[in-house]
Amino acid sequence: MRWFIKALKKYACFSGRASRPEYCYFLLFLFLIQIGLGILLGIAVAPQPADAWGLGFLCFLPFLIPYCAVIMRRLHDAGNSGCWLLAAFLGPLSLFFLLGLMFLESDGGDNAYGPNPNNV
Repeated sequence: MRWFIKALKKYACFSGRASRPEYCYFLLFLFLIQIGLGILLGIAVAPQPADAWGLGFLCFLPFLIPYCAVIMRRLHDAGNSGCWLLAAFLGPLSLFFLLGLMFLESDGGDNAYGPNPNNV
């Protein structure tokens, strides 16, 4: 939970680096929150499932900026440019490529994007 809170505290911080646990736990808790909201919305808006999709997207919007920020910081941690985030908009194959970049090993020491978050 502390990694999720840490990522939310850096709400719109696109500079610096994010460790693999910060990225993974942020995604895990975001996934659990979305499942919980999906269940609640499914119960509350059961007759109109199309409305539940729209409400689910509205519930995700507050997390969109921190989600992009943690992805960019994770890319920085592996020594890649944050511009790789734009690959997500090119199609499903590039999205899988981007997900592969998320799990690369961190640069051992400091890199152009800041100090190693595992040593801080």
